[in-house]
Amino acid sequence: MRAEGGVAKVVKHSTATLNSVRATLDRRIADVDPIPNTSWGVDPSTNTVTVDVFDAVSAADEKRLTRLVARYGDAVRVNRLPGKVDTAAYETLGGIGIESTDVAAGRYSACTLGFNVRDASGQKYFVTAGHCADSSSFQWWDRQAGGIYLGKRIWYDYGAIEKDYAVMEYRGENLAAYGAVRAAGVEYEITDSRYPNDGESVKRAGAVSSDLVGAVLSPSETVTFTDGTVLKNMIKTSNCGLQGDSGGPLWAGTDALGIFSGGNTPAGEPCNSAQSQYRSFYQPVHWVLAHHGLHAF
Repeated sequence: MRAEGGVAKVVKHSTATLNSVRATLDRRIADVDPIPNTSWGVDPSTNTVTVDVFDAVSAADEKRLTRLVARYGDAVRVNRLPGKVDTAAYETLGGIGIESTDVAAGRYSACTLGFNVRDASGQKYFVTAGHCADSSSFQWWDRQAGGIYLGKRIWYDYGAIEKDYAVMEYRGENLAAYGAVRAAGVEYEITDSRYPNDGESVKRAGAVSSDLVGAVLSPSETVTFTDGTVLKNMIKTSNCGLQGDSGGPLWAGTDALGIFSGGNTPAGEPCNSAQSQYRSFYQPVHWVLAHHGLHAF
């Protein structure tokens, strides 16, 4: 059945076929011998499994990957993209955002607060990227501006269950945690969370940069970072992002969508709403909230 005025589109490859190809790539590569600086996912707009191969992939690994996908013919589209896929955390840059310091070890982690959330009792938390807090040193977090104590890490994962998130419980005094995000001096209200839709327009904010013009390229992507960490069911978008933006929010309208994990924007390159040539990856925040019994404002 089709709506009045609608036009039915016949596609060559069924959804089941494309999902099977993606599952095979996961099973044959990501689950056993991951290839850093690659990602793949089903792209309904092109009726293919889109495989992104970034410059940092070795010739041997690229050959292994292309040999595997060749058997699927035009059901797979391979894109070769510049740069490498890195997490966007950093240890030395200051600025607006959140930070955790291990004075004894001389270590410092600076990232971006994603979304404020709360549980059924009203207790407030915030979410950020798991790789920012992937150390026993980085449990207590402050606001960079003014060094105000915010709270403590309660739950996190970076790669162990193929996720990238951290949940911090607010424990500081005299804090006002609102259901909103700020980008370029403008506040955007957040009232709910959900999974993204393929092709929808999205905005990203960070402590270092913001990109308010982007689109979802894949709502469920498998990506392998330079350090070999494999993350699955990630959101891939055309937004740029820089080191220090990790953990920052991805949203559409008043809906929270994702937590910035990383991408291929080179350090020192411009990152703003005029850029569209880069790729970035996000942990779906709706999964995190459902998993821990939390909800957006």
